[in-house]
Amino acid sequence: MPFAGEGSVGMDKEPKGEVIYGDAVDFHLGKTFEVITICSLIEHLANKQQVLKVFKNAYDHLEPDGLIIVQCPHAYDYGAWYDFWHELPFTHHSVKMGLKLAGFMIEKAWTHLRLPKDQWFVRRFGVISIPISSDYVIRLLTGINLARDVVVVGKK
Repeated sequence: MPFAGEGSVGMDKEPKGEVIYGDAVDFHLGKTFEVITICSLIEHLANKQQVLKVFKNAYDHLEPDGLIIVQCPHAYDYGAWYDFWHELPFTHHSVKMGLKLAGFMIEKAWTHLRLPKDQWFVRRFGVISIPISSDYVIRLLTGINLARDVVVVGKK
């Protein structure tokens, strides 16, 4: 992982919980959690076997009926390939499949669409975000670069 380690920088200036540094693919913490979030991680892994290991480890670290929330860039969005470190593409269907293979039940899955951040548009309307779950609609909208993030919620 190119960004793992104590030199990593997070977005939360005042974390409300314990911060643990380590390998996301191979970890054993000896405790369980109600919710695990995996944000902007799986697209950086080298292969889908590593993604499955991350999902299975998360499953093992969840309490009964615990939730996992996975977010990553959508494969059809240019942003998925704009970052030099992105290795794997995902849609909400492929993330759902991976979570099911790891033992999760799918609660909800969607692709988040964001309207352009053009200054004229933002000044008048703000940034607008729309959840869409149809791959057909996503393919239509990617021609004008609106598909952004996959979000999938699974339950143990």
